Amino acid sequence: MKVAVLGSGIIGISSAWWLSQAGHDVVVIDRCTGPAQETSLANGAQISVSYAEPWANPQAPLKLLKWMFQDNAPLLFRPQLDWRQWMWGLAFLRECLPGRLAPNIRAMVRMAEYSRATLRGMRAELGIEYDHLERGILNFYRDQHEFENSQRAAGLMRDFGVERRVVSTDEVIAIEPALAPHRNTIVGGDYTPEDESGDVHLFTVALAERCARAGVEFRYSTRVTRLITQAGAVPRPALPAPAPRYPPPPADAPAPATPSSRPALLRPHRTPSTLHPAHRSPLTSHRRSPARHPTSTPPHPPHTPPAPRTAATRA
Repeated sequence: MKVAVLGSGIIGISSAWWLSQAGHDVVVIDRCTGPAQETSLANGAQISVSYAEPWANPQAPLKLLKWMFQDNAPLLFRPQLDWRQWMWGLAFLRECLPGRLAPNIRAMVRMAEYSRATLRGMRAELGIEYDHLERGILNFYRDQHEFENSQRAAGLMRDFGVERRVVSTDEVIAIEPALAPHRNTIVGGDYTPEDESGDVHLFTVALAERCARAGVEFRYSTRVTRLITQAGAVPRPALPAPAPRYPPPPADAPAPATPSSRPALLRPHRTPSTLHPAHRSPLTSHRRSPARHPTSTPPHPPHTPPAPRTAATRA
């Protein structure tokens, strides 16, 4: 089968790799000049199976309402006069019902564990270097109410076989001495020793090189405007005029790996998409004093040597 993968981030490149390994003829199309230039360029660095929690949870509606009017909110959602967004919002609220939390976590944990096992197999087979660390993830809280609310999800994780330990303030400092100056503001945390961290950009670029060696074709600096339908099928993506360097590639199946533009591409073909773009704020900064920076991976992930930087997210 000929497959056109749209997008060369971590999802697109991983899809291209496995499709090529299954014997398919694959072409990757991206508007950027190379792989991992957008969302996968400087993301949060976590491989966090033990934090496979849905954003849709019983606490989410109140948080989203509070964050809606904050430009610096950790998760930004702006209501629009678009019925599709409102339908998505209703579906999101349904998943926030208390009875949906456990089955959703169970499904996410199973998928995350499979994903981690696959990643480890790829790492062993391909020898990709991406500043990988296996020092766990430390999640700490500075609000007692938030700390207590987090324990229900943590308990469900443990019920499903995930090692996620509740730790005291002293244990937080013992795991991560760099947090010692903030002892008085920390009320507790949880620690997942099996989780990992790594540089998603390095990994994606290296995997793209393996894909090219395996025969995957890459078409960069090429924007897809729509999917062309012929005889009820979607054989190829359309490229903008004037004609680019390449003609539209024939394909038996497109594989959109561009979450933000996926709904717009699929909408004309009456193919539902349950994805909706949201804005988060990961941060990457240079280290001024390496000795004072974390050596484990907190939810505000640390540097991953040898790169002199710290990546951070907040929730």
